[in-house]
Amino acid sequence: MPKSAFRPRLFSTDQYSITLPAGHKFPINKYGMLRGLVEKEGLFQLERSPLADSETVCLAHDPDYVTQFTLGTLSTAAMRRIGLPWSETFVQRAYASVGGTISASLQAWNMAGEPPSAAARTMLFALKALVSASLMTLRLPSSSCEKEISSAEPL
Repeated sequence: MPKSAFRPRLFSTDQYSITLPAGHKFPINKYGMLRGLVEKEGLFQLERSPLADSETVCLAHDPDYVTQFTLGTLSTAAMRRIGLPWSETFVQRAYASVGGTISASLQAWNMAGEPPSAAARTMLFALKALVSASLMTLRLPSSSCEKEISSAEPL
């Protein structure tokens, strides 16, 4: 079956390799393996995720929390809730995850203006599911940000 000349962009964060303790339950290696499979298929244009800026991250999280996370000064309890050990690479990976999600969202938004193709519909569906899951999983308590997010329109 011939491959389409159109190759949607996908964004990767696995270049920010974080070291986890032996026996840690988070499957960090799956991201590199998944990227390898996607590259092999050649259906997508893979790019390194751009880093989001802290102002953007503060739109969803308390600014004090973002600062403490970035500097590695979160409490032990807060880091336990995150479930991964703090490192500068972990911070870069987190900012890249946000930047990649935003970039993919912008791409899907731009694609939505075109006649819908199967690829565009599939990407939009996957993106909506990913963003919804990310918001449910990663939303952390904050001051007024939490109220604004919880009252926002669903995706």
